[in-house]
Amino acid sequence: MKLLLGGKRSGKTTKLIRLSAATEAVLVVSSHVVVGSILDSAKYLGLSIPKPITFHALVHSTKIESAPNGYLIDDLYACMQSVSPSPVQGISICSEAFELSIDVSV
Repeated sequence: MKLLLGGKRSGKTTKLIRLSAATEAVLVVSSHVVVGSILDSAKYLGLSIPKPITFHALVHSTKIESAPNGYLIDDLYACMQSVSPSPVQGISICSEAFELSIDVSV
């Protein structure tokens, strides 16, 4: 699994869009507004991607079909916050499960 680490506007989402286009993995995002933004960005980049879904839909819907090529989660903090009634104060991640990518230049 890849972990993209970088500041705001550093290219993390663009990298995930490119990965989605290459692998056909479904992007998971925090809101329907972000779904539209991702689709617009993919179109601008000339890339075809599966339709993104919201984190809420992934967690709560019984109608979501499995993604044979997996999921790419964009902005884990925003996704977690989108389903939490209270502020998310921290997130832990097992480092052995990830391939860390700090340089996300596209």
